[in-house]
Amino acid sequence: KDLLVKSIEDFEKNVAGEKTCDGTTWKLLEDSPDLKIYRADFPGESIKRWKVECEVEGKQDKIFDQLFDWNIRLKWDTALSHGEILTELHPDGAGDRVVVNKIHTAPAGGGAVSSREMVDAGLLRYRDDGGLLFSAISVGPEFNKHLPCLPKPKSNPIRAFTFSGGGAALIPLEQSENPTKFKYILVSNVDLKGWLMTSVINSATSGALKDSTRAMLKQLQTALG
Repeated sequence: KDLLVKSIEDFEKNVAGEKTCDGTTWKLLEDSPDLKIYRADFPGESIKRWKVECEVEGKQDKIFDQLFDWNIRLKWDTALSHGEILTELHPDGAGDRVVVNKIHTAPAGGGAVSSREMVDAGLLRYRDDGGLLFSAISVGPEFNKHLPCLPKPKSNPIRAFTFSGGGAALIPLEQSENPTKFKYILVSNVDLKGWLMTSVINSATSGALKDSTRAMLKQLQTALG
């Protein structure tokens, strides 16, 4: 529970403004008509934090299904090859829903980065203004006592690690009991592991984030437009 609460608190700080939860500055890398991509240093780690922002339209519950129902998500998200819920938890006071997901990414960077596996606990909180926050953090073998559903790490695919502070948010852009216009914000701070050059990681991450976000925008327009 404490791990999940810290992760969503860090995520809220990453979403809020110009600084990350570590106090480093988000630097704008791409400013396109449909999306913005930011990157920030991650003190003490070799990786970067990444943030994507765009605007989406639709009812919150319908957008939620497109993002978090694996049967739907895997049909449009080019960055993922597998996703499943291993278990659902209900820790008192943490949030509205907790799920443990197993995710496989698709190869990225033209094949320079092979598929990665992530086993994350995700905490969902609904906001009073009609938005939502979903933050995820890796759970490893040390949690087997409490989560016997956790799979053992394998060499293929390589198990990546999701740090505290990542996730996805829907922030209403209008004052309404049932808003239909949101700012979508995704924060990624994943250590891909394995032997990879920094330039390869940065290029592959930026490309995957752009491709996935644009696939999401196209899907939302098709399904909800």
